[in-house]
Amino acid sequence: MSGATRTKDGVLVIESRFNITAHDGALLYIGKDEKIMKADMSRVYTAKLGDDVFLNVSGKMYKLLSETEYGAVLKGVEIDFEEQSKVSIGYGINSSTASAQGLAILMYGRFDTLGKNLQQTENEKNTGDILPLRENYFLFFEGRLIPAKKQEILDMPGIDKKATKAFFKQEKIRWKDTASLEKVLVFLSEHK
Repeated sequence: MSGATRTKDGVLVIESRFNITAHDGALLYIGKDEKIMKADMSRVYTAKLGDDVFLNVSGKMYKLLSETEYGAVLKGVEIDFEEQSKVSIGYGINSSTASAQGLAILMYGRFDTLGKNLQQTENEKNTGDILPLRENYFLFFEGRLIPAKKQEILDMPGIDKKATKAFFKQEKIRWKDTASLEKVLVFLSEHK
């Protein structure tokens, strides 16, 4: 997808073709001779792909849903390995306790696209199973990435659990709703 990226030293790379990997959140780009290359994640700060902006946090790209003066609401996408490891045991039932020995074989080499020609990977992209993905929401607060989950917030040092629980109840916080998560950022900034 066409986009732009900004490095940590402020350099803007414009109109390149980028993508983000599901398995490790790395930023990929199309280099010379149409080869797929991995960006130096230690230098990447943000990337804009289409209308979406992504922020690099500890070497992984997260979609920026909202940015406030108190922090940001981010969404990460990852492979749902639990769902992937489930094996059909018949009658439309899947089990994660049944043997899933083939998973390692299936996953091995699946992400080996670096250095390959773009056309080669385009030709191969429909030859395997579709990977199940899971979306996770996060708060980026005071330089920390915090999973947007009730218990994660309650376990933060310096938070009054009783007041926090009352806030969650009063505001009817929904943990996958950007506006609700913005309220949590404001609350944390005022009560931490």
